[in-house]
Amino acid sequence: MLALALTLVIISGGIDLSVGSIMALASVIVATIILKLEGSGGVQTANMWLACLVTIGLCGLIGAFTGVMVTRFHVPPFIVTHPTNVVLKEGLTATFRVVASGTPQLNYQWQRNAIDIPGATGDTLVIPGVTVTNAGAYRVLVSNLAGITNSLSATLIVEPGFQAVEIDTGITNVLTGASFINGLNGAIVGRDGSMRITRDGGATWNVVNTGMTNITDVQFVGGAIFIVGGGAHTICVSYDGGGTWDAAYTGPERIFRLRFLSPGQGYAVGDGSSSVGGAIFAIGATGQ
Repeated sequence: MLALALTLVIISGGIDLSVGSIMALASVIVATIILKLEGSGGVQTANMWLACLVTIGLCGLIGAFTGVMVTRFHVPPFIVTHPTNVVLKEGLTATFRVVASGTPQLNYQWQRNAIDIPGATGDTLVIPGVTVTNAGAYRVLVSNLAGITNSLSATLIVEPGFQAVEIDTGITNVLTGASFINGLNGAIVGRDGSMRITRDGGATWNVVNTGMTNITDVQFVGGAIFIVGGGAHTICVSYDGGGTWDAAYTGPERIFRLRFLSPGQGYAVGDGSSSVGGAIFAIGATGQ
């Protein structure tokens, strides 16, 4: 029965906080009447029914009085659920919500750092594509004919998002491979055989002469640099940062990619030969 009564209030967009108090009062009234009417023979069934009927009547009168007070004299708005803090990456959507009650019509005005946000006049504030400039303290003012109140402030924290940064490597041909061992040291190769190495995270690139053409991949592993070139038929390795190169493998198989599990073990992925399907070749510590 209680749920049915509250359903109508919720559907109408309101909230009734007096239910719990009236339930507690009803329990006290029932217990008091039963104790007063209790005779030497104990509690009589008729007395229990009488106590329940009296309690229902009294609670109905209290509810009617509350309804009259709300509709005729108005109840100032009050915040039931305050907005909560939000932490987001740049570019995402921030949402603040508030639940308020009081005599309709409730009016909302959201503020950022105590300054009104134009057009933000609903119980929900949505900020799409947030940036660091949107960070701040957000609250909402709720008003009606009887008064005005404000919610607690909720903080929006915007963290920097991931950004793609274009780096000029000096290679004008198609890049075919890249490998980095950390945030500073890495290498890139181009289809035309060009190769560049950086030691400062891409701020500057040093040209490396490999003596090879058509480099398809590059991999750092331990203190060595491996490249695939010569029309994808040769694997070369350098142990001095690209100063000198030794042929680690040359054969008829075309090799496209190098991958290393550890400095002593890696794999070269190729097609096996010009006429045979795909194959994987094991590479030892020296590239053999």
